[in-house]
Amino acid sequence: YIVSVPELWVTFLMLLVVGTISYNFTVTVPLFVEQGLHASDAAYTVVYAAFSAGALVGAFLVARRSSIRLRTVSLGAAALGVAMLVLTPVPDVALAAVLSAAVGGASVAYMTATTAIAQVRTDPGMIGRVLAIQTVLLIGTTPIGGPILGAISDAAGARIPILMGGIAAVAAAAFGMIAVRRWKV
Repeated sequence: YIVSVPELWVTFLMLLVVGTISYNFTVTVPLFVEQGLHASDAAYTVVYAAFSAGALVGAFLVARRSSIRLRTVSLGAAALGVAMLVLTPVPDVALAAVLSAAVGGASVAYMTATTAIAQVRTDPGMIGRVLAIQTVLLIGTTPIGGPILGAISDAAGARIPILMGGIAAVAAAAFGMIAVRRWKV
């Protein structure tokens, strides 16, 4: 069914990439704060609290929208990718907290947009199955990406997984925008 609806399969392919590589914040953020910023547990708490506050703002921003399209999902992935790319080189905890709020907002805006597409574009008889697959792609892929990103962090530095997540989200956004033009969805 998903393959027959371009908005769904494009969104879900994007979600596979973003969920596996970009959405491993529980692995990448602690490593980033401890090893990349050389900061304490308290600093991690500040950075993650800012991430969470940004996530709340992101949810409110998407909730205000009257319609969600594939273009919205693509822009959300692009915002997530750009925010992660900008976060990668920050030198201190204060700036990391501010940019983590942007990453949190963009991540929830992206996730909420993918859920809205799934709900709006899915036949009512298939909604449960489609949302289950969406959940697997977003959350079920993190046990695959998390250990890989942790190993990359150990080998190449704690900033590299954040960088990779940003690149993956921007690549997914580019794919989504190409699909928007090709299928006019």
